[in-house]
Amino acid sequence: MALVEDGWAEFIEGTRGRPAMPFLGLALDFVNRPPGLAVELGAGSGVETRALLQLGWRVHAIDGDPHSAAVLAEEAGALGDRLTTEIGYFGDVEIPVADFVFAQFSLPFAGDRLDEVMGHVGEALGPGSVFGGHFFGPNDDWAGEDDVRAVDRPWIDHTFGGWSMLDIEEFDDDSPYGLEGAMKHWHWFFVRARR
Repeated sequence: MALVEDGWAEFIEGTRGRPAMPFLGLALDFVNRPPGLAVELGAGSGVETRALLQLGWRVHAIDGDPHSAAVLAEEAGALGDRLTTEIGYFGDVEIPVADFVFAQFSLPFAGDRLDEVMGHVGEALGPGSVFGGHFFGPNDDWAGEDDVRAVDRPWIDHTFGGWSMLDIEEFDDDSPYGLEGAMKHWHWFFVRARR
């Protein structure tokens, strides 16, 4: 099953205007401090970025597709004074010290550098800060694709060992994906963790 072949611009445009997915709210439920700086890894069409801005957060949005920068600026609108955007690969950009890091279905595409990227995430989050994000499990249809990294539950337990709170939701079933609603087998872990 092929991933997006011609970059992510079509996906970014196709997902504009949708409401924020519930994963953002679930992750924010772990935050027990006023809005500060949020980092979004894989900001894409800016839907969750816009939601964070509307909730009073400052957002540093990181995405690998250059098309995302203009889209993020449009989505932020008048709230753009609290948005900074960085285009680059997760492993190559510096993740600033933050109160919240959110990575909705983006980290698996860090591929072989996932451990390195998660090390940077850990360095960016101090005591009381929160991570919320997805990882693909070994049963996911995309687990064998180039530049996609799947993990298992022991990897998650090890990666987040020592964090003060950890909640893991697992999904392992067929479900639609993409703009056309095609079906694939998803296997993901949604992790919420507080330092």
